[in-house]
Amino acid sequence: MAELHHVDRTTISVLKVFYLLAVAAIVFVVPAFASTRPLQWIIIPTLLAIQVLILVACRIVAFEIARPVWRLKWLFVFLLAAYAFLPAETKSDTLLTWRPSDGWMFSINMTGVEHAALMCIQIVSYRRAGLGAGPSDR
Repeated sequence: MAELHHVDRTTISVLKVFYLLAVAAIVFVVPAFASTRPLQWIIIPTLLAIQVLILVACRIVAFEIARPVWRLKWLFVFLLAAYAFLPAETKSDTLLTWRPSDGWMFSINMTGVEHAALMCIQIVSYRRAGLGAGPSDR
């Protein structure tokens, strides 16, 4: 009986690893290919929503679902700010331009903000897949 329980735990552990690898592959490969890039804002948030629904169905408390996002909030703020202030490739990417003095120019790059937001969603999606996988969420 103990061997059967051990096999079940091993099987579940292996399935969790495959699930984590599949989520990582989807989340990080979709933006890498030109053919799937137009769908990245549909696929990645949908995957995150499915993971949250699975966790809710498994009766995981909402606080436990949101905790990793809260812990990474400063990383997300840094990514959004850093990408927002990168120079824009085209004028249409710029939301606001401010020239405080000669030679200095600050602008908000909306394409950069979009890239940073997608990276934040990728990170959260990957973290959600690993919920309960180790002591890092506790």
